[in-house]
Amino acid sequence: PGNPAYVTGLFEGLDTNNIVQKIEKCTNEIPPEAPWNAPRAKEWDSMTVKDFIDKECWTSIAKTVVQMIVSGVYCCEPHEMSFLYFLTYLRSGQGIRRMITITNGAQERKFVGGSMQVSEKIAELLGNRVVLSSPVMKIQQEEGFAMVTTHSGQQYRLCNIWVYASISL
Repeated sequence: PGNPAYVTGLFEGLDTNNIVQKIEKCTNEIPPEAPWNAPRAKEWDSMTVKDFIDKECWTSIAKTVVQMIVSGVYCCEPHEMSFLYFLTYLRSGQGIRRMITITNGAQERKFVGGSMQVSEKIAELLGNRVVLSSPVMKIQQEEGFAMVTTHSGQQYRLCNIWVYASISL
């Protein structure tokens, strides 16, 4: 109790607990089926996770903990993601504690051989309908189809297209 390091550690622990509690409270306000209908959706979508951290965290330890959660779960930096998306993803994963927990949490189960093998097997089943290592530079929507142009200039006329990009893009 008389040790300043103990008091500092206690304060940082309280701040970290406080920020996790605030994030959980905000997460619980997100309707999973329509996050844009959350009471503060417009406000949260106009700020980044970094904005939230800067506003709500008092200590560098608490800021670091939230930054580590973002980089560990989302594979991006707090300034690259809206606070609404952050909360929505946590909501879909049953909250921040479950998302960062190992035992009985989202981080517990892994694929032997890596999860990329799922995509590789699907690509194998679909054969030449899947084009790999061909970065798309342009997608032009036409009536009834899409014209896709790759970096090499190859063009594909498609009835259906699925686009996947990282959160930060």
